[in-house]
Amino acid sequence: MCFFVGYLFGAKAATILLFLCVTVATLQLGAATGILAALTTIIFNVLYIDPRFQSSSRAVIDTVVMIITASVLIWQAHAYRASKREQRRVSLRAQKSERNFKEAEERFHSALAAAHAGIYRLDLKFGTAFRNASLNKIFGLMDKEAVFPINDFKMRIHADDQPRVDQAIGRMIQLKSSFSEQYRVYRADGSILWIKDRGTVILDERGEVEAVTGTMVDITDLVQAEESLHRSQEQFRVLIESIKDYGLFLLDLDGNIISWNVGAERITGFSDCEAIGEHLSTIFATTMTSDLPDRTRSELREAREKGIWQGERWHARKNGTYFLAQELVYPLQRSGEVYGYAKVMNDITLRKKAEESLRHSEARFRQLLEAIPQMVFTATPKYSFDFANQRWLDYTGLSQTQITREGWSTLFEPSEVAETTQIWKAASELKSAFSHELRIRRADGSYRWHLCRAFPILDAHGQISEWFGTHTDIEEQKQLQNELLRAKQEAEEVSQMKSAFLATVSHEIRTPLSAIIGFSRLLVEESWSEEKMKEFAQISLRNGYALSRIIDDILDLSKVEAGKLEIAKSDISLQELLSEVVESLSVKAMEKGIGVSYRIEDTVPETFLSDPVRLRQILINIIGNAIKFTVEGEVQVSVQAEQKDIGRTLAIYVKDTGCGISEPNAQNLFQPFQQADTSTSRKYGGTGLGLALSRKLSQLLGGNVILLHSAPSEGSTFKVELPLLAKAPQAKRVNKRVEGATAALPMQARLTGMRILVAEDAVDTQLLIRQILQRQGAEIDFADNGQQAIERAESKDYDIILMDIQMPVCDGYQATRTLRSRAFSKPIIGLSAHAMREEHDKILASGCNEHLAKPFDPKRLVDLIEVLGARSSESVKA
Repeated sequence: MCFFVGYLFGAKAATILLFLCVTVATLQLGAATGILAALTTIIFNVLYIDPRFQSSSRAVIDTVVMIITASVLIWQAHAYRASKREQRRVSLRAQKSERNFKEAEERFHSALAAAHAGIYRLDLKFGTAFRNASLNKIFGLMDKEAVFPINDFKMRIHADDQPRVDQAIGRMIQLKSSFSEQYRVYRADGSILWIKDRGTVILDERGEVEAVTGTMVDITDLVQAEESLHRSQEQFRVLIESIKDYGLFLLDLDGNIISWNVGAERITGFSDCEAIGEHLSTIFATTMTSDLPDRTRSELREAREKGIWQGERWHARKNGTYFLAQELVYPLQRSGEVYGYAKVMNDITLRKKAEESLRHSEARFRQLLEAIPQMVFTATPKYSFDFANQRWLDYTGLSQTQITREGWSTLFEPSEVAETTQIWKAASELKSAFSHELRIRRADGSYRWHLCRAFPILDAHGQISEWFGTHTDIEEQKQLQNELLRAKQEAEEVSQMKSAFLATVSHEIRTPLSAIIGFSRLLVEESWSEEKMKEFAQISLRNGYALSRIIDDILDLSKVEAGKLEIAKSDISLQELLSEVVESLSVKAMEKGIGVSYRIEDTVPETFLSDPVRLRQILINIIGNAIKFTVEGEVQVSVQAEQKDIGRTLAIYVKDTGCGISEPNAQNLFQPFQQADTSTSRKYGGTGLGLALSRKLSQLLGGNVILLHSAPSEGSTFKVELPLLAKAPQAKRVNKRVEGATAALPMQARLTGMRILVAEDAVDTQLLIRQILQRQGAEIDFADNGQQAIERAESKDYDIILMDIQMPVCDGYQATRTLRSRAFSKPIIGLSAHAMREEHDKILASGCNEHLAKPFDPKRLVDLIEVLGARSSESVKA
């Protein structure tokens, strides 16, 4: 371009353009490009632009000037370009530094807030102070930065600490240094905080202090913890140092002394610097025995294992004198780990010597008192022990010196010390005899009742010089009194339990009885449709069965408690038994709208050996309870065989979704006559016998009933455990099949042609039996008492007799025995409202073939008559 400009406009214009191009090239592309542009332009300008280069001095000078000028322009343009680049780099670094500073500042403020710390600045020239948000938060002020007068800052310093803080800040300003103080400040709400203040000065350009800046940290918790620790340490130190009569050694695990008290220094004769850090056996190295290290290790080991070691040892002091020490060693524990030992040592040398001296001086007096068959003692006018005979010492296990030193308080039952002392003081004031019953500690630590009698011995001035007394053991008499009192209390408790039980039973009996009487009255007093009459009869029947179950439970429980309930084991089909129980309870479940299901695992055998009657009773109680206490949901019964150490067991789980049982109430769940609480009893009813009876019955069967889980509103799960025993002998299975076959016969006309004599004095029962037996085709005669029964049985040929036990004129026992004595061989069935085992055995012993308890099941009565009648016919044919 310079070439064309020079060609058109001349060399001067080309030169100007040269300098412009060189400058632009250098600014845009750098010095190297500027130099290249300058050289190229100069060459073209000299060689090709007129006037062309000539070898004259003028031309050379012009060329040199042009080169120098271009170089200067290149250097200046390069310097300008370099400065611009540096400015951009500095600007970028400044921006990055600013970002990093902001991030660091944010982290710093976050760290201050987390550490309960804040920043302040005191401007001394303007008298203002700055607090950041964290510091304001510490002072309980607004949670943001603020500027305020310096005096406001000073006003927050506790008055007691103000002079010290002012002095520290003044010294810092004077020395132009920094300071660190901890002091108290007031928060906005008036409460007091401890803070740690670290500050430093800020100098102006003249080197004068213009401001103070620093940080404050809330150290209240730390100060309080340190004060608490200091108080504890000081209390411990004062306590230890105050025990001057006893030497206390603190040992590490190896037996090295880490601390001791003044008493230990006095006893051993060593100083702190001589003993601390040394092994305990080293301090007593001059002892008269050579096995001290082994003994020390043995003491520490026994203290660690048993919690304490105690004994008496002879030791040598630093000066070589010997002393007898009574010693105790305790392990020191932290979080269950032993970290050291405490050894307490008492110099008992003088005491032992005094005991020996006293023993010799009073030997004759003691021998005299030993002949007295009493616990004898003497006491000073101030009631302090003076002497006790050997019987006294043997009883208490104390020595004469111990009794003299420790006095009465260690021997009497602590609660009786004040009363005994008061009575003795009263006797002392009246100078009269002392007599009082109190408990005295025996050598084994137990207390026995004694009658203490003491008589004052008066001197010539009529003042008490000594007490002489005896202690008589009256423990047996006191025990008898206590037993009588305990028997009275137990009788009262039994009476209360009896009243509560009678109230519960009365309620439970009257409830079904009310339904029976009520619906029976409706049937008698009004006319009803056949459907209604049947409904009323079913209700009465259902309540009658409920009443019978209550009575059976009471009787069974009493038999179990008396140990007179007999178990009759036979083969049981659990499928049939469980199906029967669930079916019998399904009506109640359907009425409540809840489901009842059961499942038997394949591991359960088809039959096993147990008592079907008692197992049915257990299942009815447990499943019936589950239905009773379940409002919605279902009751699930699952059965499985489990292997235990004792063998295979049958596990029956009964789970419900009922109200559940709280932990406190579950503890008494299997106690007789108790339910979860009174409100449950009122809501759900029951005698509280079911679970208690079920557990006792299961235990008689070799198992148990337990509550696996229960919680309020979560339902309950009970488990019935029974042993899976081998099958019963074949004979029992045959008998079972016979009874089952008999029970399966049709209900109608099963007794056709049978002549039956019914001995029963109750007209209603006569009517009931007539209705039952006439429907079966039997011919029936009645006798109102035992005497009539004897007469009619001898005057007419009856196939069977139903004999009531309690009748006027002649009871059923006597009537049966009379008939048997007169060769009456036909079957006799005893009827009785008594269901106890003794009654059952007594009835059979009188000559009856069977016993049927009232109220009886009509079907059971017919079955029994049919079976006995059939056996009687077979024996006649034979």
